[in-house]
Amino acid sequence: MSLIQQKIALAKSSTATAEQLTKLANDKNSYVRSWVAEHSNCPIPILEKLANDENSNVRYYVAKHPNCPITILEKLANDKNSYVRCCVAEHSKCPITILEKLANDEHWSVRYYVARHPNCPISALEKLSNDENWSVRNSAKQNPNYSGVKV
Repeated sequence: MSLIQQKIALAKSSTATAEQLTKLANDKNSYVRSWVAEHSNCPIPILEKLANDENSNVRYYVAKHPNCPITILEKLANDKNSYVRCCVAEHSKCPITILEKLANDEHWSVRYYVARHPNCPISALEKLSNDENWSVRNSAKQNPNYSGVKV
């Protein structure tokens, strides 16, 4: 097993300590850092650090992390990578203010995830139900919050 494989195995391990994850978060290999960001016990300060990672895959896993704080979601809602913004829009903790912002995103896939979010506000659903993209429009109209909305 190569050194990189050993580091990835440790980052994937449920027994990895916060100290080990902290050390691995500084690894030069982005795959190692991605696995750290995905670790269920990744400490919040490490998620904060990795939210600034140069590699979009690392930031993607930070945005997907179930314990990702709202402050990090707010930062990643402005990420240059649309896949990262999609993860923010899909996150169960995503606040309404961020959903409203992302409902105006330039990329249709981000708007699609906003339209599917169970907490998507009616005002955003009204807008998205008239989106130029069929998938976004359809998702907005299928959102349970959409019922009774007059367009």
